[in-house]
Amino acid sequence: MNNQTVERELTEWERKVFEETCRRVRDDLPCLTPEEVTAIQEDCASEDFFGEHGRLEVTTEDLEDEGEFLLTDSAEETDEEEERFDIDFLVKPSKSEGESSDFDLESEIKDIFSKI
Repeated sequence: MNNQTVERELTEWERKVFEETCRRVRDDLPCLTPEEVTAIQEDCASEDFFGEHGRLEVTTEDLEDEGEFLLTDSAEETDEEEERFDIDFLVKPSKSEGESSDFDLESEIKDIFSKI
């Protein structure tokens, strides 16, 4: 089996997910859920946006758009600006019978901590 290492710099949200995963392994806590990973990613995206653009001025059109949903729950269902990000690489793939995985994140993290 040929083991190749691909090196690249982690994005800010990937680094935060890695740090939180390491903390949880160290403290013997459960792994991050996909929802928690998404929340970290969304927080980083918000920080990046506001860091680059600052807060935007509210327009009358914005107020009218949001006013349509005042006192309703339908805004959550029809939010056109909300996007989902691809985090599939962080979710462990299910193994088929007899198939083995070359990479085990939990083992790798424990190995890192054993060297510290």
